[in-house]
Amino acid sequence: MPTEHPTRSTGDLVRVWIRRLGALILAAAAVAVFVGMAPETPTSTDAIAEALHDAEVNEASAISAPQQDVVNGWATRDLLAIIAGQADRPTDQRPAAMVMLAVFGLCLGLATAPPGPSRPSTSGEAPAPPATALGAAIPGPAAAPTPVLPEATSTPSSAAARHAVSPPNPWLSGDGDRPT
Repeated sequence: MPTEHPTRSTGDLVRVWIRRLGALILAAAAVAVFVGMAPETPTSTDAIAEALHDAEVNEASAISAPQQDVVNGWATRDLLAIIAGQADRPTDQRPAAMVMLAVFGLCLGLATAPPGPSRPSTSGEAPAPPATALGAAIPGPAAAPTPVLPEATSTPSSAAARHAVSPPNPWLSGDGDRPT
């Protein structure tokens, strides 16, 4: 016995294809960002080795403490120049670009999500209960009975009658006297 598959509407098929195409584009963009925006690898190891070699050669020729101070100053200057050159390099911008792609993916998912269940109408009509696979309605929770309140027999019309129902509030008496 063949099983029946629910047929999808044209809008649903378009939505699925837009999602798939968007996912492919985002995946390709993520690979391009990861590879294309990779920071340049520093080639300062040769410069560091050269600065340290020059410092060793100059230190070997230094005889007195003042000469050693001058040699150490030169080595420090050379190494600081290398550090300054490293600081001028651009930083890695890939994490920010990946977050931007993730936001685009989230927006694509929200824009192409199937519509959710409709809200019940505000006209006072109760929505039809959902049906099971056999077609029978699923019983919902039993509604609590609405309590019936006894109606008031008489409504006090004077201020004295209102005070008889509830104690007077000295803050609202209107005579300007505050309780002490």
